[in-house]
Amino acid sequence: MTKHTVFPGIRLSDSTSNPSLYLQGQGIHNSDLVFRNYGDTVSSFVELFSPFMFLYGKVSQINDQFVLTEVTKSHNFTISSSYSEFITAETTSLHRHEFFEITYIVSGTLHMIIEGQDYYFHENDCCVCNKNIRHVELHDIDCEYFLIMLQEDFLKDVLKNETNDFTEDTSRTFHPIFSSLIRTDFQKECKKESKKEFIAIRHIKQTPPLPAKPLIQNKEYHSSKTLSEHTIYIINSLLIAVTSRKPGWYYNTLNYLCQLLSCFEDTVFYEPTSYLVNTPPHEELFIQISRMIENQHGNISRSELEHQLGYTGDHLTRIIHKYTGMNFIQYAQMFSLLEAERLLTETTISVSDICMLLGYSNRTYFYQIFKEKYGLPPKEWRIQIRSKN
Repeated sequence: MTKHTVFPGIRLSDSTSNPSLYLQGQGIHNSDLVFRNYGDTVSSFVELFSPFMFLYGKVSQINDQFVLTEVTKSHNFTISSSYSEFITAETTSLHRHEFFEITYIVSGTLHMIIEGQDYYFHENDCCVCNKNIRHVELHDIDCEYFLIMLQEDFLKDVLKNETNDFTEDTSRTFHPIFSSLIRTDFQKECKKESKKEFIAIRHIKQTPPLPAKPLIQNKEYHSSKTLSEHTIYIINSLLIAVTSRKPGWYYNTLNYLCQLLSCFEDTVFYEPTSYLVNTPPHEELFIQISRMIENQHGNISRSELEHQLGYTGDHLTRIIHKYTGMNFIQYAQMFSLLEAERLLTETTISVSDICMLLGYSNRTYFYQIFKEKYGLPPKEWRIQIRSKN
């Protein structure tokens, strides 16, 4: 695999953490990326509690190494483990989210599954996942990659800085690919037709070298000869701008993001292909059901779901069983037990109060279902977990 220096400007942590904990939204408590219903084939959902996030990942089976660096406006950290330890805990379940995700392949090959289909992206390729399309990045091939995660409002902020106000050519469209992602009419049309979109931006192999000298002299100009060097230079500059927190860092971040998006949209070097994928029947309804039950930690009645979603309870139960094999009570209990596990692990709230918070008036019943899943009553389970930690 081609060797690249890990992006500078990132303060690497000396601590080592199992990446599977990160992928479950656990273990690193200040991460702005949280996984919901983790591992579920249909309803696994990721939330981003930041306007943007950048991830640098490196996978090497030869060196038995997995590294992941997370950078946001508020923090940055790195986690690492052996590849063998990480890959045994990795899930192949698809996830979705309500932000835009741009994946650039620094070197090697990244294997992705998008709406059930396998896709392979190679060095200098780029994949743009629109909101709510189900996908997963697999780490079965050596690669380095850079993920850009952008909330819609932040992407609008990036794009609005480049308008046609200073040119008489009103037909010119800045960032045609990324502007299309936030077009309201396009989003409405996709939703109406139950379609989702992703864009494969493939690197054209036979391309002319970049100019050795800038048209306008600029001391920050990087006189690189290859597309890889030029792109990595922009990414490095972007990360340094974010992590430096120096005056003007936010506008520098917008600047380098604009440069990076422009690079991916350059038709001399890249060929974009848009894919529209049909949403299976009832999938959207199941995802709504799942998120509503999870948001209430399982403490929601079937009649409440009927009222909020406008379907009969029997129909909702059939949808749940179709995707999970469970009935409504079993599915709701799954979320309540997950919340009980979190409260027992992360807080000092008494077991009695946890029962009340989760809507269990019968404490004996709660003890019974908890022991069935975890092998111990709640209090003893808490003691065992804390002794291990």
